[in-house]
Amino acid sequence: MARSDSCPYRRPFAEYFADCPGYEPELFTPTTMRGASLAPIWTCGHLTAGQVNEQPGHWYARCQLGDAVGRREALFRKLLGRRVA
Repeated sequence: MARSDSCPYRRPFAEYFADCPGYEPELFTPTTMRGASLAPIWTCGHLTAGQVNEQPGHWYARCQLGDAVGRREALFRKLLGRRVA
């Protein structure tokens, strides 16, 4: 069952990804369990993990901004904030 706040985009994100209005590019460098660096990947600053309540131990890629409407509203707030300043 898809969650309304789940990220609908394929990850890792391309360097010039621009499909999501709320996307905040962030370069993430994962490491192994021994602390060795792996290849960096692009992710979103709003991407978190959400737990599926009906299935303990199951997780999904969750957007902190919410659903598509929430992501669009966050973009409008950001644009309006820049115009006011």
